[in-house]
Amino acid sequence: MHHLFLQEIGFLELLSCYPYQSGSRYQALDALGTIFHSINLGFPSIESLKLANAGDLGLLIGQPRAPEKETLRGLLGRLASQEKSPQLIEDVARNLLEKDRIDKEAFFIDGHFLPYYGLHVIACPVKFNCLQLTAQQDLHRAKGYYTVRRMPLKGNEIYAVTDLQGRPLFFLTESCEIDFRPMIARSAEMLI
Repeated sequence: MHHLFLQEIGFLELLSCYPYQSGSRYQALDALGTIFHSINLGFPSIESLKLANAGDLGLLIGQPRAPEKETLRGLLGRLASQEKSPQLIEDVARNLLEKDRIDKEAFFIDGHFLPYYGLHVIACPVKFNCLQLTAQQDLHRAKGYYTVRRMPLKGNEIYAVTDLQGRPLFFLTESCEIDFRPMIARSAEMLI
């Protein structure tokens, strides 16, 4: 059933923006296919894939074994370094809309602060280049209020754009310094 969905939305064609990596056992299709199937099987994180049977999960992506969590992180890092993710997100969203998989009647945009404890910056203010952010600049990054711990923490704002049934169309990750209003305009541009 999931393979039919991936075929219907043209998953293989959508990933054609990522070139074939000669000499690599796993390609973009394998990495993102593993993520897709692990979510459908109820794995809450990449870390939890250590509990998966790599042989069984590999069958779902057409490989003898699914990539280990370390390999998968490396693959995702390599894909991220190509900086094609925003275009892929937009292409997938447009494809879902064209194929009527998402209701076009109305959309909700919901933002939530998510603290980030990692070493690498995943979203930064517009005035900085995330790849060239120094440790000193990182110390002065704005903090967002995390309601669970009731304190300000460094982190990012995650915006979900969904239809009336709550089905997600796409997600945007931004620095917590970004106001909500520009996110509405940015989301509208992607939808039009």
